[in-house]
Amino acid sequence: MNPPSDIPPAAYTEAIATLYDQWKAGDNYELWADLLLGPINEHGSGGRRLLDVGCGTGASSFVFLDRGFDVTACDIAESMLAVARSKNRKKRGISFHQADMRDLPSSLGSFDVILWMDDVANHLASTQELNSAIRSSASLLAPEGLLVFDVNTMQVFIQHFAQQHVSRTEQAVFIWDGQTPSPTPDRPAQATITAFHRVDQENWKRSEGSVTEHHFSASIIEPFPTSA
Repeated sequence: MNPPSDIPPAAYTEAIATLYDQWKAGDNYELWADLLLGPINEHGSGGRRLLDVGCGTGASSFVFLDRGFDVTACDIAESMLAVARSKNRKKRGISFHQADMRDLPSSLGSFDVILWMDDVANHLASTQELNSAIRSSASLLAPEGLLVFDVNTMQVFIQHFAQQHVSRTEQAVFIWDGQTPSPTPDRPAQATITAFHRVDQENWKRSEGSVTEHHFSASIIEPFPTSA
């Protein structure tokens, strides 16, 4: 499936995608997965077929594979999937697909758990797109299946989209520059990403990308589980 024309150019260009895991090195996917196992075990059917939507470079996919799930994963950005597939050659066991979460193909299969992890939902551009994505995921759920997702709070939007942050690793420097001085509820916000990657002892390579996320308040989200 090809990305639709109304999706903005991938925030994570090929160059940024190859550095993504370094940039997100401080994120504890192991802890997040363990926290999610509680509601999954409590409210789910007990089945182990899991679809990781918006999987990116596969970090979330692999932690659930390690926890005994039969994982299928998809993302709209081929650049991110290329990184995920390169890691999959070592770990194996996950099928990665390019797909739009607003219109997931039935060929992906039927799942006991569908996961949108790490603010994937915030990349949807409107309430209408959120509705489409929820309905699309619901269509792939097996009986008693469970859709699990998180969204960023307004406080996170203020911290990330109205401010600048710099992070460093041994091989790269990342500059996150918020472009929305006053984020507001249920509206989009933007930021740019500039990365400098060490090529050798004397030279660095610059790469750029952008991120647009849409805030969804609780009053927008809560009706969906009963209406979708």
